[in-house]
Amino acid sequence: MKERWRALRSAPPGERFQQRFHARRLVRKRGLSRVLAIFGGTAVLVAGAVMLVAPGPGILVLALGAALVAEESLWMARLLDRSELRIRNLISALRKKV
Repeated sequence: MKERWRALRSAPPGERFQQRFHARRLVRKRGLSRVLAIFGGTAVLVAGAVMLVAPGPGILVLALGAALVAEESLWMARLLDRSELRIRNLISALRKKV
């Protein structure tokens, strides 16, 4: 787990999730495990969406679910990489204003 976290943190912003997707693609075979990973990530995404209106850490759970799906979906990995860059730019702009 620590190894995976270090690899994710050391990757350049905007490429982290796509690199993780490609690394998982080399190691993991297709089939039932891929379907279960996507199903589990989707279930976590739904739980996060419910937590947005109910008490709980909704945004954090949404991010976790998206990351789980991104390991098996290039589309989601690209979406998360673009989102990361946009969030970084937004934070940078907000810091300049303060």
